Amino acid sequence: FEMLDRTVEKFGSRPAFDFLGQRQDWAAMGAQVNRLARGLQDMGVQKGTKVGLFLPNSPLFVIGYYAVLKAGGT
Repeated sequence: FEMLDRTVEKFGSRPAFDFLGQRQDWAAMGAQVNRLARGLQDMGVQKGTKVGLFLPNSPLFVIGYYAVLKAGGT
């Protein structure tokens, strides 16, 4: 997740993805990751917690993956 944070800082206004006509820049993606990570922590995810993601290959999976890492989960 640290690499994502650096990318958000450096390229915040640049496009992060274009998926089925849905576009989002790095800053918006980073904000979603942070919100989801906070929500996961509120649910009890902490360092070492195993989290399963059942999502299609889409931007939602990428956001979920980095959020789990940022929350401390594996």
